[in-house]
Amino acid sequence: MTDLPAEFYDRPVLEVAPELLNKVLVAGERSGRILEVEAYGGEDDPGSHAWRGPTPRTEIMYGPSGHWYVYLSYGVHWCANVVVSAEGTAADYALLDRHERIYAASLPDRIMARLGELEDSLGGYQISRLQHSLQTATRARRDGADVDWVVAALVHDIGDDLAPYNHSPIAAEILRPYVRAEVTWTIEQHGVFQSYYYAHYLGNDRDGRDAFVGHEWYQQCADFCERWDQAAFDPAYNTDSLDSFADDVRTVFSRTAWSHLDR
Repeated sequence: MTDLPAEFYDRPVLEVAPELLNKVLVAGERSGRILEVEAYGGEDDPGSHAWRGPTPRTEIMYGPSGHWYVYLSYGVHWCANVVVSAEGTAADYALLDRHERIYAASLPDRIMARLGELEDSLGGYQISRLQHSLQTATRARRDGADVDWVVAALVHDIGDDLAPYNHSPIAAEILRPYVRAEVTWTIEQHGVFQSYYYAHYLGNDRDGRDAFVGHEWYQQCADFCERWDQAAFDPAYNTDSLDSFADDVRTVFSRTAWSHLDR
């Protein structure tokens, strides 16, 4: 006796159902031959438990092909449903979208937690990467910058641990669905512009930013680095706490993703 491969179930229900006949269902030390089957078309079929969409009881039916759902029928006998279908349904993707939206709603909390982890990050500086990020955001805030810029300044180095040589695009992609394009562009390029202050000491070209001369947002990226980023390594600076930025982070990352494209 051999197990049915996962591919067996990953087909339309009217193909799988008749081929289940005479198969042996094994559960622990018990087994039984399948002598009768019925085929239901999910949410398109009023006879299916999935007809009214996912519920706490039927959500298990929205699992992967080959997933079994066992239930008590009319309080008398047990029945087993097996999930099949080579394609997802609109309800499947609605379920996934619902879970994704729930998960996305907690993004501000994950951003704050990730920022806190920067306290134990890149060494050699007089302040931690977290303190640098807080100081950059504090300088932006005290300079009268709006919330998009303040939050961008706060998270501009959030990818430093995983991408120490190209962290800028990570922060930019985190921000992109929620802030204006010029803010995203500045964060994406700030690593190149920031190298103006140190690259020549390492034998490299400090003028990489010259490739962007004439770009509409060149000057604001240069200003971001000069006034906020490069200036934010001062151990004596009176920096605002991480908690003081919580509302700003929630404001930005609780927006509907990409809604700024319609503004």
